[in-house]
Amino acid sequence: ACSRAGQHDKALAALDQLALQGSVDATFYSLRARVLTDLGRDAEARAAMRTCLQLKMSSKPIAAKPTPRSTRS
Repeated sequence: ACSRAGQHDKALAALDQLALQGSVDATFYSLRARVLTDLGRDAEARAAMRTCLQLKMSSKPIAAKPTPRSTRS
C-alpha cells in the first residue's frame, strides 16, 4: 500500500522489518524488486528479482538475508 501511495522508502522499511521476522518467499522478493525499481535502485532490484525467480523455480522459502540500508533516497 505504501508503494502505491508513492511512499517507497516507507514500503522498503516495512519489507525490511518483515524480512527480519523470518523466512521470506518469492512474492516478497517480487514486491521488493518493484519498490527498489521505483526508487531507482536498479541493481538491487535485479538482485531481488533473481532471488524471486530462483525461489519460484525451487518452491522453497529461504531465510532472509540482511540487506544494507542505502543512504540514497
